[in-house]
Amino acid sequence: MSSTTAPSVPAFEFSYWKSVDSIAPALSLSTASALELAALSATGDSYRETYIEVRGKWRTIRVPSERLGNVQRRINYMFFPAESYLAPAVHGFVRFGSTKANAAKHVGNPFLQKLDILDFFESVTNERVREALQLLGLGEPAAQLIADLTTCNNRLPLGAPTSPLISNLVLREFDIDLLKLIEGKGITYTRYADDLAFSSIREFDIQSDVARLLGQRGLGLNPRKCHKFKLGQPMFVTGLSVSNQSHPRLRARFKKMLRTSLFFVEKHGIRGHAEYLRENTARSAAKLAGRLRFAASVEPLWADKMKSSYPNAFEQLLPSQPADKISRLNARRAEFCERVRSRREPMPSMYVPNVVLF
Repeated sequence: MSSTTAPSVPAFEFSYWKSVDSIAPALSLSTASALELAALSATGDSYRETYIEVRGKWRTIRVPSERLGNVQRRINYMFFPAESYLAPAVHGFVRFGSTKANAAKHVGNPFLQKLDILDFFESVTNERVREALQLLGLGEPAAQLIADLTTCNNRLPLGAPTSPLISNLVLREFDIDLLKLIEGKGITYTRYADDLAFSSIREFDIQSDVARLLGQRGLGLNPRKCHKFKLGQPMFVTGLSVSNQSHPRLRARFKKMLRTSLFFVEKHGIRGHAEYLRENTARSAAKLAGRLRFAASVEPLWADKMKSSYPNAFEQLLPSQPADKISRLNARRAEFCERVRSRREPMPSMYVPNVVLF
């Protein structure tokens, strides 16, 4: 398999699901219940709206009902194997994908171009979802059922647990076509959700080609978020600097903010720090712990340095496991391994096929 392509479709894992009757049992629903819930989802009656502020902009979040949410999580399990049919350029919402892995592909390249898909989730229609699922191997009735269960008012809802996976499936053909377009041109391409990044050792401009491929799929670019950079300018991909020649790095202002927080936690404790910021203590601790883990995953040496400088803060935010607990876990593992080694019953023999199929 070429590094620029994904396995061919239709996929045998999904080719069984041709009708509503065949896919409803996999959802733990009767055919009638599946159709009823799909109708409620498609019209928006199984969602409640809430709002969150992201970088100064209010976003509408549509939260599915408990029943629909459970079915959508089951859909995620059912279509988990579809990850292997995505292009290797995809780093968002996939196993082992991360902002660091996405940025690492562009490290050291002197020319960078970043593009952004306009209103990504809201631009993905029910029809596009159905078509993507049919390309994966589902029959039209089964694909339409899943499309209805994962869309709201003909759009992919921001807030549904299935939306990230479905969005990747909708863009599968786009990613593959784009990789074929740049093959042999020395351009590196990655995608993290709706953020597209391209880099090369030579100057280039691929915006018009990307706009054309997106336009064929009813999508477009956000011109306010389309930019070109070259070495000597700040170059960031998914929030990480790629100007370094060896690995992605954290933003300087992120390090400064985190270092300041650790200083105050070291001095006043997490409770005192949260009270000063007028935040809930548990929420403030969870937020800082998440930032520390992220920092350690991107720049472990810097994180170790901070741990040496602020040991009490680290112990409050990321408490180490007690030695006796680790010892008990190791003892249980050793006991289990010994039981397996000393078992008297013979291991079952492996099945050896004795029929020639071809």
